[in-house]
Amino acid sequence: MKRKIGKKKLVAILSLGTVLLGTGSVYANVWNPFGTHLVGRQANDSVLTPINQFVTPAGQQVEFGGNPMAVKVRPDGKTAAVIIGRNNYGGDGINIVDLKTGSLITTNFSLKLSHMWGLAYSPDGNELYATGSSGNTGKIVVMSIDADGKPALKNTINLPLASVGGNINPQDIVMGPDGKTLLVVLNRDNSLGVVDLQTNQLTARIPVGNSPTSVIVSGTTAYVSNVGGRKAEPGDLTVDSSGTPIVAEPTGSSATGTVSVVDLASNTVKTNVTVGLQPARMAVSGQYVFVANTGSDTVSVIDTKSDEIVQTINVEPYPNAPKGSAPNAVKMINDHQLAVSLGRNNALAVYEWKGPKSEPRLAGLVPTAWFPVDIDTDSENRLLVANADGVGSLGPDRNLTIQGIKVTGHSAYAQQGSLSIIPSPSTKDLIRGTEEVYKNNNWFNALGQNAKPRHNKKPVAIPERIGEPSTIKHVFYIIKENRTYDQVHGDQGRGNSEPALTQFGQNVTPNFHKIANTFPPLDNFYISGIQSASGHQWVMQATNTDYEDKETDTANVRSYPGGAGDSLAYASTGHIWDNALKRGLSVVNFGEDTTGFSGPEKAGNWIDWWNDYLILSGQKQGELHVPIGHYQATTDIPSLDPITYKPFPTFDSSIPDQYRYEIFKRKFEEYVKNDNLPHSRKCGL
Repeated sequence: MKRKIGKKKLVAILSLGTVLLGTGSVYANVWNPFGTHLVGRQANDSVLTPINQFVTPAGQQVEFGGNPMAVKVRPDGKTAAVIIGRNNYGGDGINIVDLKTGSLITTNFSLKLSHMWGLAYSPDGNELYATGSSGNTGKIVVMSIDADGKPALKNTINLPLASVGGNINPQDIVMGPDGKTLLVVLNRDNSLGVVDLQTNQLTARIPVGNSPTSVIVSGTTAYVSNVGGRKAEPGDLTVDSSGTPIVAEPTGSSATGTVSVVDLASNTVKTNVTVGLQPARMAVSGQYVFVANTGSDTVSVIDTKSDEIVQTINVEPYPNAPKGSAPNAVKMINDHQLAVSLGRNNALAVYEWKGPKSEPRLAGLVPTAWFPVDIDTDSENRLLVANADGVGSLGPDRNLTIQGIKVTGHSAYAQQGSLSIIPSPSTKDLIRGTEEVYKNNNWFNALGQNAKPRHNKKPVAIPERIGEPSTIKHVFYIIKENRTYDQVHGDQGRGNSEPALTQFGQNVTPNFHKIANTFPPLDNFYISGIQSASGHQWVMQATNTDYEDKETDTANVRSYPGGAGDSLAYASTGHIWDNALKRGLSVVNFGEDTTGFSGPEKAGNWIDWWNDYLILSGQKQGELHVPIGHYQATTDIPSLDPITYKPFPTFDSSIPDQYRYEIFKRKFEEYVKNDNLPHSRKCGL
């Protein structure tokens, strides 16, 4: 049954600096608000996302195709520009919004770029600058802006290749303090670029930290946030990210986060300030710089007079909330309130901030659309929030070619982003918004689940609280990707199936049909990732880093971790095996997140491995072209390496799955014989 919190009680709680209430026993009777709702737009105009979050954004919504990555208000305050991350997910280029009416006056203004990121206006508002790439070339597009705020292409500045080779990947951009230069973050070059607007030339590449993403200016100083933290030193544990060694934890995730302080008079780094993990966008207000640390759930406050951290704000949207809110943008909305974009919570957290010597108070939450990534304010002090995933893949039908057959229908790639225009929230707004965010994220349930485990509870399959005993002894987690329910099971006639969408039916996938007919159908089971690079992280981490989601939304310019392969795609909260091992469970991994499979013999081709399968299964006599164990799987994740069964191949379509099955079968039979199949070493999870 749903619990409703009275407004008087909520006001009292907010005044104490926390949101909603605290004792887990109140929420022993948890509830499920999602029921039998299907993903998508609901009758009340809310949207249910694939990761069980309702979206009910505050304010006025402006929807458009694609994944918005940045929003900037023109200096005259009449219009705002929004840039779309990639040109093939439903949108293309720039959208201009009339802030008086909240309507689009320019839609999909093409920059002739395949992926896009940052925006900046000139001080007079007569020019607009955008960063992105076309193919392997990073670019800055310069636009002239007419009196109505509409853009026209003026020229394009081509950027050189990164020092590690390939796309330099320009991200956030800002006008230099002299009004004659642009400062642009060169993400894969690990540098801050200086562009002379008179010559349209890149005149300097100032080395900063690893994987810089955002830049702001205070006086004659630039502050650059480095998602990948400090440069590696001899003896550091490192994991690669797009050609750069990242100082890492054993889980593979980044271990440091920094902000480089750049003296623009000399184009040198004065100091590097240590902040939280995976810092993203920043804001400057008075003498203070606020840094959103997506991997630590914190906001660092830097005093520009000393360039030192003077305060760290812990982002905890509900009592004892686990990490994962992913604060990724900040904005001072008046002289005493700080808005923090919580990407994973689809919300803004609003803090009362009275300087670094006073403890900031969480005034409340404001609901946004899905995955907010940037904040700006207009002349009326309204909040403009760019929601990268908006309402999800609810765009128009698309023409597709599947296996040579042209079809028209709904596509997961028809992304529909949005801009929220939200009046400066009052106390009443924050009270109402806080409760709504709680409901949207099912945090009433979470309060009970995250409470301390109770003693002497009878074991059940799925305990009510983390740490209470379970009857489950062994868990087999089998991952299959890239096909929808209907593509495989549409011919079954069970559940919410559509026979016309079947592509790999009973005659192609008899094993999957056997499983599906033996157990209840999971015909409406979803995952957030619409491609392998984000999907694998979701199923292994139950989350995605802010970095990886933005990579997906901008066409994976930096890397494509379709499993493993990029330290910055790994969450600071760890993978599923890290959490299992931490709780005393034993784990073995067959193939997931492995990046290589090699040995002394020649790999041969698919037929060679097929013959090995026939020999291993007793269907053929002969010698294996690669004896078991000669080829070893490798991974870039240190904590995964010891628990990976090395003779099992990584993903490689030149090796048939029947061979993988034989390798697994032999090891499984060995576990059964020795009675040591990986399982819990204690009764609680």
